[in-house]
Amino acid sequence: MDDTLVFKNVLFFVSGSTGSGKSSLAVLLAEKLKEQGYEQVVIINCDVSQFYFDLPIATNKVKQTDMKGIKHTFLGFLSADDAFVREPEESYIGSDQPQSAETDKEKVYFDGIHCYVNRVCKYINNLFAHAEKTAAILCGGTCYYIQSILIENMLVGSENIDVCDDVEDKDLWHHVNLVDPEIASRYHPNDTRRLRRLLDIYRSSGKRPTELYEETKRFRFDPRTCFFIWAFRSLDALYPLLDKRVDEMVSQGLVEEVKQFFHQHQNDVRKTSIFEAIGVKEFLDAWQSDETSRQRDAAVVKAIESIKAHTRHYASKQVRWLTNRLPPLLVGASYKESIFDFGSRYVKMDLDTDVSGSVERRLDGLLTFFLHKNQSELLKDTVEFPLMEARKNTTPVTQEHCSLCDFVVYGRDQMSLHLNSKRHRGALKRQHLEKSHLEQFGVPVPPRKKHKNDENKS
Repeated sequence: MDDTLVFKNVLFFVSGSTGSGKSSLAVLLAEKLKEQGYEQVVIINCDVSQFYFDLPIATNKVKQTDMKGIKHTFLGFLSADDAFVREPEESYIGSDQPQSAETDKEKVYFDGIHCYVNRVCKYINNLFAHAEKTAAILCGGTCYYIQSILIENMLVGSENIDVCDDVEDKDLWHHVNLVDPEIASRYHPNDTRRLRRLLDIYRSSGKRPTELYEETKRFRFDPRTCFFIWAFRSLDALYPLLDKRVDEMVSQGLVEEVKQFFHQHQNDVRKTSIFEAIGVKEFLDAWQSDETSRQRDAAVVKAIESIKAHTRHYASKQVRWLTNRLPPLLVGASYKESIFDFGSRYVKMDLDTDVSGSVERRLDGLLTFFLHKNQSELLKDTVEFPLMEARKNTTPVTQEHCSLCDFVVYGRDQMSLHLNSKRHRGALKRQHLEKSHLEQFGVPVPPRKKHKNDENKS
């Protein structure tokens, strides 16, 4: 098999929504690549919450028994305050094994996505430079990080959060609208995190965000040796699996793990980066209050339900990104000054219909197609190629104004929802009444009488 390899070094991307089975698929892919003749295969984590050393249950880090002897990297290398506790390129030993962190050396802090992208790219390039027959698998669901490894110039602006510190949240949309009305029209004024990022981009680069986003995107690595597998599950099938996974995490000790973390960090827990991870912040009311044990038990139950709801919401967000955000970038991305057709390298593998090893058989066929350019019979009706399918033209999300209600909506389909709402139907009824009254009596309809509650308020 070694002599038939078309590519001596390959880079795979395995992504999908949380709970889709992408981690298991990445391990199976690594085993299959070894069977194909790749002597060194490494899995690189791209899930931000799993960067942290603490909370292995809450962040669902891989166990040694599930790693199947495949080297895993970029896992459990940061403290709660973003300091390195080990080198991310070192092999991870598994969340079910005793862990040790280097705490006696001078602290060096992780500098966000730029730091991650630089270290991962350097790591991959070193792997490929020093050995042939090497495969790297980037696996995770943190969309922006994956996108930034795959596409070269997706990182704009700086990581300095103080660049726009002089602007209050309520004024952010106005400031963005002054410099880039086109991009501002796509965001709700309450979306302060993204608006602050847009203003940061403008102040750091001197260019409008619209200009930067319209620049040609380039593949960071040779796209001829890159392949993307989307581990897909429909949301109807995924949601029960996610709820079940949360229940399993609870039985494994999630509640006690988070409780110890809160007690360890006490009043500083909100300042830790990992606090924002799903499975952590939901327990704030339970472990930072003076409530009775009965009230605390009720708060824990409520936290678990919130974790399930937040996980489902996050999964749907990831599916939207893989469906709507990433494909247009790949379609227009270039390599060596010309657009590269990535269509046959971006695959959607449906894991809903797995029966008795069908995923393994489909993966065999997929690798035969990818690595040996042989159109296997196993590919028929088992995977999709989204980039090769005709895509509907989608328009960017923008503001839409209902003049009748004097109401602004943001987002696709939001105007149709408003037009069917009780508020709009009531306004139409009122408009029809006013028109009929004017035609019949020649005078406008008298203003509505104030409600007693309104009078009390005034």
